[in-house]
Amino acid sequence: MDTKEEQYERIERYLANSLSTDEQQAFERTLQQDPVMAHEVLIHRHLYEAIRNEVPDNLMARALQKAANDYFADESQPEVVVPQATASKKSRHVPSWYWMAASVGLALVMGAGLFYVNNTTTVSNQELVAGNFTVYEAPAVFRSGGKDEAPILKTAFVAYNQKEYRKAIDFFQKSLLENPRQVVPNFYIGQCKLALHDAKGAIPAFQKVVDHGDNAYVVQAKWYLALGYIDLNQKEQASSLLRELSQQGGPYGERATRMLNELSN
Repeated sequence: MDTKEEQYERIERYLANSLSTDEQQAFERTLQQDPVMAHEVLIHRHLYEAIRNEVPDNLMARALQKAANDYFADESQPEVVVPQATASKKSRHVPSWYWMAASVGLALVMGAGLFYVNNTTTVSNQELVAGNFTVYEAPAVFRSGGKDEAPILKTAFVAYNQKEYRKAIDFFQKSLLENPRQVVPNFYIGQCKLALHDAKGAIPAFQKVVDHGDNAYVVQAKWYLALGYIDLNQKEQASSLLRELSQQGGPYGERATRMLNELSN
């Protein structure tokens, strides 16, 4: 079993998109099966987004020393030494999460507050999405370079496979300029938007795939569309899609049923 430090280092690498493809897929399977880990990932992300650049470094460093040592106290490890710019001796790696944790305490004391502390509905919804969202694989033909006769899509999927989602969006949109009715670019624009935590931008892209009707991505688009609605706390729209998927069965049937139950709790 991983130690706490190893778990948080893995979370850091996941959020920084520095895991290998195999490591990322394994970690995302863990998130789907382990709601506790999914919650940790969510909190880690919120901490970073909520307090970055908000607390003076000298105050944060002092708070970090205590926060980090307290955190590792139950692992019988040497005292953590907070890295300093002039330090010469080796110290244990302190994941950036501990900077975030220390900052949270300081921010609360200083009256800054965190947007999610009193917003349990939003946190719950986002936790649900984090535990069920896995970026959809690129089509097989584009996983190892793509088609020479589709250079724009090829470039888009190279970026997509490298998790350069903003760059991928730009090229998917260029492909749509040639043919606005294409399904594949819209579906993967939606994927990129969700991966970038932009549910509001993802929903129109997935809706175009659903509205098109006659394509191989309709069912998948409905699933991801439901996730987008959940992220925005639009539970009625999400529940309607999930009920449809649940009744149809198929690859998302059981997951849709389970999520409906979670939404009703």
